Amino acid sequence: MGNLSGLKFISVLFCLSIVFSSTLALDITAVNLDIMALSSLTNVEETVFETYSIVLAAEAAGANVSVLWDRLNFAGEYLALAKISLRIGNLEGADTNTRLSVESLEGIVEEAEVLKATAIRALSEYSQIVIVGSVTGIVTIILSTILGWNWFKKRYYKRVLEMKPEVVEGES
Repeated sequence: MGNLSGLKFISVLFCLSIVFSSTLALDITAVNLDIMALSSLTNVEETVFETYSIVLAAEAAGANVSVLWDRLNFAGEYLALAKISLRIGNLEGADTNTRLSVESLEGIVEEAEVLKATAIRALSEYSQIVIVGSVTGIVTIILSTILGWNWFKKRYYKRVLEMKPEVVEGES
């Protein structure tokens, strides 16, 4: 009987070690999944910030980026939902919202760069038009002033020369 109780004791220890090692393995796996999800969220967050900077630069150049701001806001909302899902332990929700955030960011950088280039080109064209228009206006004003003065001067001399002096008797 002594051997039988020792065998039972070893069997119980073996079963307990399997149970504890499996729960420990599950805990380690869950921690690893949390770390991977957090790393993924950090990468997406950095991408959102970089995209924000690019869109801000396009807006500073004069581009109309309101549609891009809307899409960037959606990406930010999905990122916030992913963080909330991760905090409450919903890894699937965190993964889904992270994916949606990444999908919302697709194409924003390229569109922002195209809009920025277009805005810079439009600003350059507008500047050229303003410069040419200003020079043309200044030349027109100067020429019309000179021509107007010459016309007035000729007319004035002609009127003065047409006048006949009056001789008043007794004054000389």
